[in-house]
Amino acid sequence: MPVGYLIDIDGVVRVDDRPIPSGVRFVTNLLGDGVPFLFLTNNATKTVGDTARMLRSLGMPVEPRQVVTSGEVTASLLASRNPDARVMVIGERGLSDTCEAHGLVVSDAEPDYVVVGLDYHLTYDKLRRACLAIRAGASFVATNPDKTFPSVDGIIPGAGAITAALEACTGVAPRVIGKPHAEIFSHAVKLLGIPKRDVFVIGDRLDTDIAGAAAAGLHSILVTTGIASRKDAAAYEGPLDIIVSSLDELSWSNPHDRR
Repeated sequence: MPVGYLIDIDGVVRVDDRPIPSGVRFVTNLLGDGVPFLFLTNNATKTVGDTARMLRSLGMPVEPRQVVTSGEVTASLLASRNPDARVMVIGERGLSDTCEAHGLVVSDAEPDYVVVGLDYHLTYDKLRRACLAIRAGASFVATNPDKTFPSVDGIIPGAGAITAALEACTGVAPRVIGKPHAEIFSHAVKLLGIPKRDVFVIGDRLDTDIAGAAAAGLHSILVTTGIASRKDAAAYEGPLDIIVSSLDELSWSNPHDRR
């Protein structure tokens, strides 16, 4: 039975700018055997083009069409519902560029939406302006809920930590687009083009990758090279199909067959 994959990036094939060798080997094997897959990431700091270039620099010759980001899905969704909407972006340049590429107007002046992703240059002034905009009626949208992010130094704050600060000062909960929510999975499965029963989600987070896979009716594989550990998995009460310490432990043609 042919299978396909939706593969997370951070904590699965890289940490910061360093490749995770087992993850790179796994993707290289998929490419060599023509197995369908997409990268599916909550990281909205880069455009899909920049993300593909980054992955190529790590040794995986992928194209932008093989990348789905939470920023891309967020911008596409907002543009389809409100073309030419004004958006205030709390995030990196890649998120602003993605919004503009979909025809949204990036502006802090009377925005229709405040769109929040991971922002490595977050300041109090950015939080202040976003708080005021949301209180004035702008819709609060989060690209993803990841409270933490894997780095070579350890676990650091993610986009969810920023949205938590804004929720605290506005009393408004954001609409979240990325994993574990339905929009990003339905978008990715449609692009992958194979039946849901044959799709495996590979990720390092239980709360987004694994929980989202279960909610979407997809198989799940947890790899403990990023956020979640085997101890975390043992305490996890949701569905989890496979857990591995390295993607070298998987057969890419049939993941239920361990090496």
